[in-house]
Amino acid sequence: MTSVMRTCVRITAAVLLCAGCWGCGRPTPPSPPPTPPEPSEPAPQVPDVSAPTPESESAPQAQEPERPAIPDHPIKGQIDGLDFEAVRVAHLDATVLISGVDGRAVTLAVFGSFGPFEILAEPGFGAPHVYVRSPQDGPTKGYISGYRLIYDEAQGLLWLRLPDDRGTIAGRFTIE
Repeated sequence: MTSVMRTCVRITAAVLLCAGCWGCGRPTPPSPPPTPPEPSEPAPQVPDVSAPTPESESAPQAQEPERPAIPDHPIKGQIDGLDFEAVRVAHLDATVLISGVDGRAVTLAVFGSFGPFEILAEPGFGAPHVYVRSPQDGPTKGYISGYRLIYDEAQGLLWLRLPDDRGTIAGRFTIE
């Protein structure tokens, strides 16, 4: 290392040392004492939120969606104006495949568990994705929102309402 480089390194080290110790050993000036509030100012009033107000008593309450009745017959209903009747319900990897006649099917892609699911409002994170396949209507259509679903594998219950009035299927099933 040349003497010029050594000198530059020493100067840089000295500057950094001084910058790091700036204010070391110097007393901090005391802060001024706080000024007390003037006695003529009234203390702010905090509203009592535990007592109901007339507005909150008359405010409409959000109602829970009504749970639909699931019929005591095999899964059937209508999708896109066509009758749908399940001929087979089976697991396929992380999905539940509900096969109908003529190549039509409804698939529930589940994440983590096979339910039970009761989704009567907008589906949230982790809810199943719904796919509807109908050869007459072209490609498979997928839904991650807008549908309503009751699915209980242990009891063999399914109720599914697709968005935009595309149809509803409901009934009982046994997994093959």
